[in-house]
Formats: sequence, structure tokens, C-alpha cells
Amino acid sequence: MEAVKHEDEMAPEYLDNLLELVATQTSHYAGENDSTKTFEKIEELLEIGRNITKARHYDQIANLYYIKSELTSQLSELLKAISHAESALDATGDPSYRAIRLTNLANYQLTLYERGFQGDILQDAIHNTREEVELASHGTDNALVERMALASAFHHNYDWSGHPDDLNEAIKIGLQVVNATEPEDTGWVDRMQNFAIFVRTGFKADGAIDNLTVAIDLLQQAMNNESLPIETGRGSAAIALDLLADKYQSTRSDQDFALALNAYNTSMIPQSEEYAAPEMIWRRQSRATGTISTLFRKSQADIISIPLPDLKEEDLTNNAKLFLEEPTITKGGLRTKNTRNTSLLGVLKWLWNVAVHPVLEALGIHQSPADKKLPRIWWTASGLMALMPIHAAGDHTSEAAPSTFNFVIPSYTTTLRALAYARENEWKPLRGTDCDFAFIASPNNARSKAPLTVEESARELDDVVRQHCRTQVLVGPTKPETLSILESCNALYFRCHGESMSTQPCKSYLQLGTDAESHLTIQEIQGSRHQNAQLAYLSACSTANMSARDLVDEVVHIAGAFSLLGFRQVVGTFWQAKNTAARVVAKRFYEELMLGDGDNEDCVARAYYTAVMELRGSNVRDPLVWATFAHFGA
Repeated sequence: MEAVKHEDEMAPEYLDNLLELVATQTSHYAGENDSTKTFEKIEELLEIGRNITKARHYDQIANLYYIKSELTSQLSELLKAISHAESALDATGDPSYRAIRLTNLANYQLTLYERGFQGDILQDAIHNTREEVELASHGTDNALVERMALASAFHHNYDWSGHPDDLNEAIKIGLQVVNATEPEDTGWVDRMQNFAIFVRTGFKADGAIDNLTVAIDLLQQAMNNESLPIETGRGSAAIALDLLADKYQSTRSDQDFALALNAYNTSMIPQSEEYAAPEMIWRRQSRATGTISTLFRKSQADIISIPLPDLKEEDLTNNAKLFLEEPTITKGGLRTKNTRNTSLLGVLKWLWNVAVHPVLEALGIHQSPADKKLPRIWWTASGLMALMPIHAAGDHTSEAAPSTFNFVIPSYTTTLRALAYARENEWKPLRGTDCDFAFIASPNNARSKAPLTVEESARELDDVVRQHCRTQVLVGPTKPETLSILESCNALYFRCHGESMSTQPCKSYLQLGTDAESHLTIQEIQGSRHQNAQLAYLSACSTANMSARDLVDEVVHIAGAFSLLGFRQVVGTFWQAKNTAARVVAKRFYEELMLGDGDNEDCVARAYYTAVMELRGSNVRDPLVWATFAHFGA
């Protein structure tokens, strides 16, 4: 530092050396006080020695701040990275260096957009990316990389603005880049993946399959090219299967279904983990008979298609309307409760007869095990089936009648890939002084004259858990406080109002207070990350509800958002949970969870099962009360 301050002819070289040392420190100790003090010293140095600071120094410092922001998730560090990157660009005249620094600046700006969804910064990123593309087209080797970056920026802008021209530009540029890249190139699969993202967005926007077909044809060519590496074939198959899933929903074509089977088989060829096998549930309807078959993964080696001849699309549509169209069967007063319960009992029995029981039969689960330690089953659904309470399927006219709960412990997963990831990672028991539970109570009277008895419930649960783990109770926390808790605790409990927004599912929210500013939305939840997240219990209304018919293929409910955030286990509700029932189930759940040693992740699902079964036992013919509770995750 002292050598740099002398500002002699060697000062710039000394600054180079100093920044290399800072880079090493930042990569290992980004969040430590020493690192923070070092950055403060460098800022001080820049103020003193502006005349010895070169463009490369600003660029290096910007990169250091960016690395630090990625490691610490501090927005202030990212803003400093952008500021110094702009200074580097202002001080750069050489076109080749300018292209590189434009790339860096645009990358930082896109990162800021992704964290904060700021439209203005996205426009700046597009402007800088356009300039770097123009410079790259004059002879540098990175022209295709920059053009795909520009396409991605346009795609981002479409997400923000909704302008079709931006999406069309992204698709156009993406196709140009893919066509200009040889499949033998190591970057072809990545570029094809980007292009596939653009065309899937286009399909969801207007339903046209032309671009889907173009992308699928390119991927089929790569899959059928035996001279290409296995990784390329598998990567291509993974992308193709996603695209074919979309296309099949539109065409119901036997040819597309056959292509999907081929893509799946190709994707299962042993390989490295870089391209995870695309695992999904397929529902195939025969044009001739109207029947539907379910396709699911059985093992690494094969899949099984189970005929479901009694699952008719017309019946599914009619039953889905009960959950989608007003007046829905899950909302209403005491005057209509008996009628609504009768309708729901009919739906649950229909689900059992046409879908769930045939699947259990195919799996060889014919009766409840004698030892009562039930096996587990995971459901992942798409289309209108995603609206159905599959977990509660059965004949609930009496305790003795068959139902899902007599055979298995039912759970949901947002995707099979997410389930595989969660099951493969080490489970950390919810016990001990290094395990943090937070009980968040947000009493408000936003939707009724009497607030929920949420604080009392939260403290009741704290009494159950605190002898086993570290706990804290937060009453009426602010949104920043809640987001901070999200990123620091192993297990969370929310007792508050929740709302599913049918027109803008990403705006579905947990209501922390009485005004709109207190709404913690899916969009904000998905902006957080926490690698030690284990359990989220969402004792709120509609946390697992998807009320947007056009978006039922997307995981856009609140429980799904917590799963994607990293919480391995989530308990949520399909519709409004009654206060007394919610409190009883939560208390019984945590009591059961604390009884065992929690040595594996099944303890959460079994605690959920015990709590719901006891509530169900109090009135089996009242599924409006007990069937709303659902478990998601490993």
C-alpha cells in the first residue's frame, strides 16, 4: 500500500501486485473483517492516486467486488463492481479490451437485474451487450458467445417488459448462433439449451409450435449422429425431452410421444453428472379412445407406462373446474359446507378409482403392510392434474374404506430431479445446538375482523421444540427481517395468511402484516438461497394452490418456491386451513417430529402423516378440513 502511494513510475505495477493479493484473500475470506478492511483501503487508495490508476486496475477491482458479492450475497458489493466496471470502460480505448470490459459490465448488470428485477439496469446491459457484439463481429473469437449473451439479454427484457419483439429477437439471434456452431463444438449443447429456453417461452406465450419443431429437429440430428460424443447425445436428449413435453401438450401426437421415449432412452445412457437425466411424468391421451396413460421413471434402466383407461380428459376437466371456477368447492360458509364436502368426497373417490389405485396396484402395493410402517410415494403432476389433491385420493365414506393413506405416505415433488438431488445429499437431523428453528407469527386482520391466534400457536410450538434445538419466535417481523431468517435457519414455521394470485402466480404471497408492503411474494422468496435449509412448515392459506389454469405446468405455488429455495421438506396447504385444524395439526406434527431421533428425512413425512391421520380420524367425511394439508420434498 505504501509503495503504491508514492506514485512513482513503478506504482501501477505495485498496484497490480496488491490486487493479486486481494484476489487471493477475497476468494478465501470474502466475509471476514480483514477482507472488508482491505477493500476500504483500496477505495482510499483510489481517491489518493487517481493518476496512477489504469483501466485494468478498475477492471480488476470491479471483478473483486463482483466475486465478493457472489460469495457474500451483498448487493452493495455488486453496485460497487458496476461502478468500477464503468470507470474501467471510460478509461479504455483499445477495441479488443473494450469488448472484454463491456462483457464484464453487462454481466454485472444482468446479475443485478436478476437479483432486483430493475428494468433500467437491464436496458443498460442490453446496450452494452449490443456494443460488444459489434466489436466482436470485427474479428475476435468471442462473437458467438457475445451474440448468445445478447439473445439472453433480450429474453430477460421480455420477462420484464412483455414485449413480443424482444422475445422474437432472442429466438432469432439464438437460432443464428446455434446454426453457426458445429455440434462437435464443446459449447453447442449449452447454446442449444439457451435457444430451447427462448423457444419454450415463445410457445407458452402464443402456443405456436414452429420454433419448438425447429429446435427439436436440430436436437434429433445430434442424437442420431453416432460420431458425436455420448455427452452431446445425452445433453441433446435432455433438452429435447423438455421441448417434446411442451409440444405433446399441443399436438397429442403419437409421433411426438415416440420421439420422447427415444429421447428418454438416449438420456439414460451412463455418463457424467454434468447433464442430469430429465425426469418427468408424462400423461398421454389417445385420440382414438380418449384414455390416458401415465409414464414414470422406475429405475436408472427403464420406465414403465401404466394404462389408465378410466382417466378421461372430460372428467378431469369437469373436476378441475370445481377448484378453478367460482364458486369453488374449497371456499364458502357453513350453509354450503355439506354440499361442498360431498363434491370433494366424489373427486377424491374418482381420483382413487381412475389413477391412484391403478398405480399402487402396478407397484405391487396391494394392502397396508402388517407392521404399519408404510412405504412412501411421491407424486409430480402437470396440467390439470396439478390441481388435484392426489395425496388424499380414496373412498372416505368410512374409516374402513380404501384410501391412499391406508397404503402409503404420500408426498409431492416439484420435479423428480429435485427429489433425486435432495435424497442424494446428506440429511442433517433436526436436533442439537447447531440446529435453528424459527417460528414466525404474523397476526393481522386483513381478511377478517378477528386476527388469527397465531402468536399463541407459535409459542406453543416453541415450547415443544426448544428443549431439542435452538429456537426463536418472531411476531410480526418486517419483510427484510423475514428474508434474513430465511437465509439463516434450518427450519421455519409460518403462521399467517397466504394468498394465491391466479393472474400473476409469482405475486402469490405470505402476508406478514396488514398492507401490501408486507406481502412476501414467491418472486422474493426465490431470490434467496440457503444451503442448510431443511424444513419449512407453511401454516397458511393456499400455499400449495395453483389457481392459474394457463400455468398449471409451472411450479408457481408458495410451497414449490420454498422447495426451489432449497428447503428439502415443506408442509403446505391446498386451500384455506381452518384455524383450529391448522393449530392442532402443527402441534401434533412437531410433537411427533421431536419424539424420534430424526436420523433420516423420512421422519418429516411420517410426522406429517401422523398429524393428518389423527385429524382425519376426528371426522373422515370432512375432507375440506383435513385434506388441505400436503407434504412436499424428500
